Amino acid sequence: MDCRDLTLAIVGSGGDGVVSAGEIIVKAAAAEGLHCFLLKSFGPQIRGGESSCKIRLAVDPLLSIGEETQILLCYSWGDYKRFTEEIRLTKNAVIISDTDDKVADEDLPIEILGSQTWIKVPLNQLASVEVGNALTKNIVSLGVLEGFFRLPEKGIAGQIEKRFSKKKADLIELNLGAIAVGRKWAEDYERDFQPELPRFAEFTPCEPNLVLSGNEAAAMGALWSGLKFFSGYPITPATDIMEWLEKRLPRFDGTMIQAEDEIASCGMAIGASFAGVKSMTATSGPGISLMSEMIGLACMAEIPLVVINVQRGGPSTGMPTQTSQSDLLQACYCTHGDAPHVVLAATDVKDCAFTMTQAFYISEKYQLPVLVLLDQFVGQRVESVPRRELLETGIEQGWIKRCDRLTPDPAALAKNRYHRYQLTENGVSPMSFPGIENADYIASGIEHNELGYPVSHVGIHRTMHGKRYRKLDFIKEEMKFMRHYGDPQARIGILCWGSSKGPARQAMLQAEAAGIATRMLIPSCLMPLHSDTVQEFIDACDKVIVADSSYSAQFLTYLRTQVALPAAKLVDLHFVDGMPLPVKELKAKIEEVHHELA
Repeated sequence: MDCRDLTLAIVGSGGDGVVSAGEIIVKAAAAEGLHCFLLKSFGPQIRGGESSCKIRLAVDPLLSIGEETQILLCYSWGDYKRFTEEIRLTKNAVIISDTDDKVADEDLPIEILGSQTWIKVPLNQLASVEVGNALTKNIVSLGVLEGFFRLPEKGIAGQIEKRFSKKKADLIELNLGAIAVGRKWAEDYERDFQPELPRFAEFTPCEPNLVLSGNEAAAMGALWSGLKFFSGYPITPATDIMEWLEKRLPRFDGTMIQAEDEIASCGMAIGASFAGVKSMTATSGPGISLMSEMIGLACMAEIPLVVINVQRGGPSTGMPTQTSQSDLLQACYCTHGDAPHVVLAATDVKDCAFTMTQAFYISEKYQLPVLVLLDQFVGQRVESVPRRELLETGIEQGWIKRCDRLTPDPAALAKNRYHRYQLTENGVSPMSFPGIENADYIASGIEHNELGYPVSHVGIHRTMHGKRYRKLDFIKEEMKFMRHYGDPQARIGILCWGSSKGPARQAMLQAEAAGIATRMLIPSCLMPLHSDTVQEFIDACDKVIVADSSYSAQFLTYLRTQVALPAAKLVDLHFVDGMPLPVKELKAKIEEVHHELA
């Protein structure tokens, strides 16, 4: 039963090494040129509790994590209950559990009890007795998976050596021994019982792929852009960005500060940008709520600022470890007053890096805040990325941009008084920083004239509003790039944004295989939206499916403020279950619309 595409899930308690095991598999596969996805999920506890990871390995490029799981490795059935909606098993799924984890039949889902292949492995005994260390249970289980399903043997051994390279040599030998113990148990079991198992297909190893999370890629993109200052406050699921930069930003003469709260972190980033360096902060929805006045300050004082929002589910504390696209309206309208700013959205791990370079480019060139929307699905998932695609292709296609802010001409400063907020055609004025002779100015959140002096004159207020908003007209024309997929003549159109791209493309390909043509449009710059392009797309379709992951259909609400979307054409498809856009349901909706038009 060889296959080119394998999906497996691991479930257990905090401390079982669930995520560590998953990361070893993904990095081992990527090192041998396979394509990989890894999606981690946790309970809301600060420490401990249940955890899971879902892994997809394929010979060919992947678009989504996949919806059904072929293999389940369960350390604890008590913890599995938390993930029954997230980990949906195929009808012929293979289930592996620990012999020591006793559970009553009535406590198990029907699909588990009815499984054709349920293998109970004495993981605790193998780790404690055969290996001599109970803590190696997760490594033993890796050996079991390797033996049963033909996972990359050399790659896993290489990752074990790399993971423990800074430890004592005997620790590497211990874990390699644990792998061997698990693999031998699986091979002996097969000889005795010969179960029918999905074998990962043989393939020719090619150039190793990079393995990154979306948060890591976003931080990398910020470094490419010349980031020198990061301030942040820990918040799930954005903390990974701060932790990644903490280790690397100092190597590039940069500074990372953990502030006392989100308000302070945003204020520090604005202050550093005022001082002349590229700066950013990262948070999630609750943090944006606290930062809103500071973001307004950056709008009024025309100070470059980049803010990442890694979205999570629900208002208030909500569901910190689940994904959502429900901060769209918050991002677009997060401040009081008329506050021109830009909202970008990343679609996958690779795109997180490119989107950050675009964010810094816009922020520095036009001197205003840029909010970058990720979400837990794209931010914390781990994905394999071909090296060439991340570096060379980005440069060739112009996705990686750099821009340094416009500064005053020293000769002009010597002759004329510095007008920090000088009226210009595109609204951008030369911006000084402390230390430039003859270029001191007041940067405050109060309305001001061209010199920066506070005013309350209605006419000046109107004029300065116009100056700040003119920037958006130029940004709209410069950032009108949108992703187009599918048949340009198709009658059925799909509009979605952000991390919904991958699942939507997967649904499109499945519909195409069934003979149904579709087309899709995904805007990268949501505010200001290049509405003419979106309107042309809508007008060319007979039906338009608008899909997102928010209970209140926020993307549809926002589109209605920007374009004309007739009710007769509209098909609303929004979800709010803490999971990515479901491929199966979107494909079913495409088929339903196709039959209506037939």
